[in-house]
Amino acid sequence: MFNEKDNKVICPCCEQERRIKHDTRLTQLEGALLSKGLPWWGEPGWMIKAAEGKTLQWPCKNCLDEKRAIPANPEAQTFVDFAPYFAYFDVSLQCSDCGKEFIFSSKEQLFWYEHLKFWVQSRPKQCVECRRIRREQKRQQAEK
Repeated sequence: MFNEKDNKVICPCCEQERRIKHDTRLTQLEGALLSKGLPWWGEPGWMIKAAEGKTLQWPCKNCLDEKRAIPANPEAQTFVDFAPYFAYFDVSLQCSDCGKEFIFSSKEQLFWYEHLKFWVQSRPKQCVECRRIRREQKRQQAEK
């Protein structure tokens, strides 16, 4: 999030680490996208605004260097009304079935969004174990 008072942005991956606005990769990423003429990205400065509103998944340089985040390819993702991801990092979610917290890993996100082409606003609702149980139940019902 951009803070005009101290001219810093909070990285959504590490959260505690503050980066000076122009020291982030945001302006570089935005420039690369705008140079390709992709219409969705619109006016210059949209990435900083999205980061301010905490609606953008992007990495600071340290998160990439320390392998806490892996770079994403927005052009390989499916999105319309949500911003694409510019990095993947582990996200903690709560299972809607068992209630336990589980990690939606950076590698799993890359697979979901760039290979399976799930919409970027989709997230798993169940942990891996509960998903396995549901698949098994569906398989057993289909065999009857």
